[in-house]
Amino acid sequence: MENNPQINTQTVVKRNFFSYINPRENTKGFFTSIAIFFAILGLGAYTTSVNNNPQNSGSGQTPSFTPISSNTVVYGYWTKENSVISALDLSTNKNSILAQLPLNIKHVKILDQERIIYIKDTDDRDYGKEISVKTLGSNTETVILRVSEGFGIDDYVVSPNSRYLAVWEVSPPDESDQLFGGKSRVYTVDISNPAQKNLIYDETSGLGIALAYPIAITDTGELFIDRFLPNSGAGWGYGMSVSDFSGANKQNIESLVNGTISTQPIVSKDGKKLLFTGYDGRKGLGTTEINSFRRAMITPNTIEIFDLMTRQKKTLLSVADDEIYSDPNWDSLTGNIYYKLIAKDKSQSGTYVYDLATNTSRKINIDNAPPADSVQDSPVVKNIIAAISGTSFLVFDEDVSDSALGNLGSKYNQSINSIYSYDETSQTQKKANLASGLAQFIDLKPKKYFSELNSTDDLSGVSDGNKNKLQLQTFELKPSLAPKRQEQQSEPKEKSLSCPQLSVVKCNEIMGTNYPITQISRSGLWSGGVATTKEEIAFKECVMKVRKELGGGCKSSPLYLYGEKGQSALVYSATPIYPLNTNYSPVRGYSIRLGENGFFTADGKQVSSLKFDYEPAIKIEKPKKGYLVTKNKIQQIAEKLSDQLGLNEKEREDTLNFIKGKAVSPYIFISLYDDETSKKILPLVISPTPDVYRNTVFYIENLDENSSTSYAPPVIEKIQRKGFTAIEISFIVK
Repeated sequence: MENNPQINTQTVVKRNFFSYINPRENTKGFFTSIAIFFAILGLGAYTTSVNNNPQNSGSGQTPSFTPISSNTVVYGYWTKENSVISALDLSTNKNSILAQLPLNIKHVKILDQERIIYIKDTDDRDYGKEISVKTLGSNTETVILRVSEGFGIDDYVVSPNSRYLAVWEVSPPDESDQLFGGKSRVYTVDISNPAQKNLIYDETSGLGIALAYPIAITDTGELFIDRFLPNSGAGWGYGMSVSDFSGANKQNIESLVNGTISTQPIVSKDGKKLLFTGYDGRKGLGTTEINSFRRAMITPNTIEIFDLMTRQKKTLLSVADDEIYSDPNWDSLTGNIYYKLIAKDKSQSGTYVYDLATNTSRKINIDNAPPADSVQDSPVVKNIIAAISGTSFLVFDEDVSDSALGNLGSKYNQSINSIYSYDETSQTQKKANLASGLAQFIDLKPKKYFSELNSTDDLSGVSDGNKNKLQLQTFELKPSLAPKRQEQQSEPKEKSLSCPQLSVVKCNEIMGTNYPITQISRSGLWSGGVATTKEEIAFKECVMKVRKELGGGCKSSPLYLYGEKGQSALVYSATPIYPLNTNYSPVRGYSIRLGENGFFTADGKQVSSLKFDYEPAIKIEKPKKGYLVTKNKIQQIAEKLSDQLGLNEKEREDTLNFIKGKAVSPYIFISLYDDETSKKILPLVISPTPDVYRNTVFYIENLDENSSTSYAPPVIEKIQRKGFTAIEISFIVK
């Protein structure tokens, strides 16, 4: 996702962790209690300087390299001109260039020793026009599939034997970056006969309609799909189906229905099994919505595998009621399973490996190990990729900052900044020579898998500051791999907290800490900060991972509705929203019945406005017009803008109170977007269509100094009210 201004916070420079508060730094808001299971306990985020590899220290002499393993890591990175696909031989510590591709490609996969496949010619929304195969030795390219007219290729899966392909094409509505209201298609293709393109699913997104997208395709051409609800937060896991290659025979998988899947299924390297965390129903129906999220999403209490050949599901592990699972993944070499356990008992929390041969599980002593890089400016999470001996593991340090999100790997993933082996017994690391500053992991192959292809091109000195050159995805359509938050109705005191403050509350709740939040509203420490002790590091990693999952921050918004008493309406958001004063269903939306004097009921609760935080549907850019004033004049300007808009007494009071509360610096830039732009930032669907629907998004920027920039005043159209009227006012605070 794009980096948007934080809501209800200030953008601050990096500073000492305890400059403003005693507790750990918190990132973006997160309203979930248990749903932060994906957000926590990477426990490996360090910002201190560590020398982890004695063999690399010394007085200038180049040390000899001790082989890490007999494997090759395939990865990609960006330069100014190209997407570079490289192979790192872990036995020699040397890199080789496999291919130099255009910048506008994504999702690279290895078909065999001579061919790679990828999505080509991506546009500004990150949708591609073609799927192409490049033959590495001859450097020739073959187009396998071209997109349908009016559509873009968002994703694909390929069979283990590299013969069959399933492609997901999408077509958002005009002038929208969101899929809600758009079209979705899934095709299958035989790579050996790409002229034949089989349309398996052809669907149109709408209220409560879950769309098909491909999860796996087998060596026999059977296609397995999951269903997701577009633009609804954690919208995946609405049930899985299987289709034959032609689409003539499709059926639902009864053991993988909505309410049983907690994380997006991951296919094994041999393409025969799916891995996911699940929910066993012990706390009630998994489909029951708890403040916008299904119970299955926020209560992952099993580790499950599903056999694609027999279509049988097997439960491997089940936790106690006060524990949850997160981050399941396959070992790239052994086929065993890694996962994280999050428990109240800190000694139990951590990374585990499950041995499928013995059906046993054990904890791996890695979470408190320092990162491989001697200096870390960004938080990292340790991901074990494979076991390379009984006690040694191949590990990636994954950068979880917003700027490290990329799309060269198989999915939209955070990038890695270190590759190394970690010996559990000696607690030592051997770092590999990653050629780029940040890279996207693509695959793990045997030694000399590409032995005939550019094996002598040593890239040892090519780093070239690629951390700052990473091409980011411009539009992430697929749902996150974790629910972003769950609001606790049983704790009304949290209703008045901001998004960043709530992340501290929830991390305190899970980790058993008790750090105050009273001073963080001005600190901005969720944006950066330095942790020193292990406890601080663990807590910081919790909130930083929350920031990653939340992706763009929360923006505050009240929606006012007026009209004839008794009139019913439905309000639905085409971007994820997080309710503050009522319930909200991403499937059904808000159910409204109008009352008198500006009051109405939302799902039975009487309110004067719908209050919610939301994720902007487009990238936020600072308005070119506005007012730059000192803090003591902000109320005067806010009153002027309210009068120009024609706000009524209630709207005016709410607007003034919010602006006064968030305009905290010596100088304030304040502006507002026009109705058309505001509706793109916060796209709402209101049925029946109001006689008047006006959307206004305010932009407030706190400044420590007067920039001496001159701004023209914004052009404001006064709201005209009649009949059924909807007035949306929201605020983006930087």
